[in-house]
Amino acid sequence: MPARDTPRLRGSPTVHEGPWPVGCLPDDAILRLAERLAHRKALGFKDLGGDDASTMIAAAFEGEHLGSPVGLADMVADGGTAWSVKTVKQELPINTRLVRLVSGRNSLDYSFGVSDPRKDIQATGRYVLSIWNSRVNAALDEFNELRVVVLIRNFTAGDYVIFEQPIQQYVYDDYDWSVNKQSNFEGRDKRSGWHWFTWQPSGGQFTIRRPVPGSARRFRFTRPIPYHSQEFVLRAIGYDNTWVDIG
Repeated sequence: MPARDTPRLRGSPTVHEGPWPVGCLPDDAILRLAERLAHRKALGFKDLGGDDASTMIAAAFEGEHLGSPVGLADMVADGGTAWSVKTVKQELPINTRLVRLVSGRNSLDYSFGVSDPRKDIQATGRYVLSIWNSRVNAALDEFNELRVVVLIRNFTAGDYVIFEQPIQQYVYDDYDWSVNKQSNFEGRDKRSGWHWFTWQPSGGQFTIRRPVPGSARRFRFTRPIPYHSQEFVLRAIGYDNTWVDIG
């Protein structure tokens, strides 16, 4: 395991300006999220995706889901704190020690005119992180603070782990880059050797590997969520065909 939970970041830690200190998710926000997950389960949904998670977490944090993300920001709350929202499916969320977060597509050809990323592997790594840093800047130009919130889920079992961490820029010179057997680029911390980043030249997918921090919160449903059919819901709201005007 690495020496710390997150890579060393450029600049000093962000001054707390959000609804709670970063990494200290309150019980009431988690309970509001659980309500929305239970509602979705009761309607018969089998799982949830990233956009669903952003919408639910924004509501649970009493914030706004951004229809068009600003930089890395998917949602905003408390007048200026923004979050990048990620969700990861795992069989046993409580046993998860590492998450791989897909964090955008970094096209070096488009951004820098780099057509041969193998020509200078270390320069390629710097370019990849430069695109990330630019996205951080774009969010911080709009918002006071930027965090990532990660929901690790087993939707079927009703078992979840959630955590948040600060997002800032990465220091280019702290990482060595190499190419693995799958021809993907890996960025490792020079001091610990820990593998933090993966960049795939085919498609430009950029992935950040984050250890699950000790501040992560687990919540789970202790009883089955009953399913309510479409017919049940329509009867409950008193729906009939007179609600529809066909032109």
